Amino acid sequence: MKERHRAAGMAIFAARNPSERRIYQEGILDLHGLHVAEATEAVEELLPGIFAGGKVTEVTLITGTGKHSGGVSQHQARLFPAMEAYLQDLEAMVGEGRGRRGGSEGGRLYKCITDPQGYQAGLKVCLSRPLMEHWGLGELTR
Repeated sequence: MKERHRAAGMAIFAARNPSERRIYQEGILDLHGLHVAEATEAVEELLPGIFAGGKVTEVTLITGTGKHSGGVSQHQARLFPAMEAYLQDLEAMVGEGRGRRGGSEGGRLYKCITDPQGYQAGLKVCLSRPLMEHWGLGELTR
């Protein structure tokens, strides 16, 4: 059963991210339709490689606003808070966070993206020197 879920998740991811160009050159990962575990696995697996290519310094993780999460009310997102928690853990691991220089905007590894109605719809992950070092990707050149 787990293999079927995994295969379905991979098919959904492939449908939402049809070209490697969009992922590796534009830095966009669409995680709509994935379960939290599948989205986390995809981000953990792909994020270092996207930055390693050297073409992008920001990666957009599109999580959606939670309209189809099956929660009690509309916009009770599951992916957004899970991806934010993952990125907070990554920040702590590489020593970034509030008040630290050298990272992304305001010293953070990521920033939130909202849709036109103001709902949280995704996250932008910003490349930084500590993140490069964490993944063993060499020097950051900007």
